[in-house]
Amino acid sequence: FTSQSFRMIHEILQAHPKYWTGVPAVAMPVVDVRDAVAAHLLVGLDASNEGRHVLAAHSLQWVEVAARLRRLFPQLYIIGFRSFVPKLVMWLVADFAMQGVDRKTIWENVNERVAIDTIKSQKVLRLRYRPLDST
Repeated sequence: FTSQSFRMIHEILQAHPKYWTGVPAVAMPVVDVRDAVAAHLLVGLDASNEGRHVLAAHSLQWVEVAARLRRLFPQLYIIGFRSFVPKLVMWLVADFAMQGVDRKTIWENVNERVAIDTIKSQKVLRLRYRPLDST
């Protein structure tokens, strides 16, 4: 896997036992792939666009991601999470139960909403993100 996010999505889709009791209260920035393609085209077609343009239309908790995946793919068994794993529990087990995630990352990211500044992508590229319900 190329990231912890992909690993978690795969494990959630596989109904991995470590998520039977709940999921971490960690938010994940998301953007519609059509908006990402539009941004790439806008940057590539205008030589005056420089630097990084952060794309993040929404921030979702893992419970919300799983609920959306269940609605999109009803033929798959996707766990219906009922609770979040407490931050302290995650922090205690991080070193041996969560491959690729250290305690500092847990402490700084669990129970926090992701606040990403997308002003540049919206103003410079004039990108308008799609509503979450159409993503």
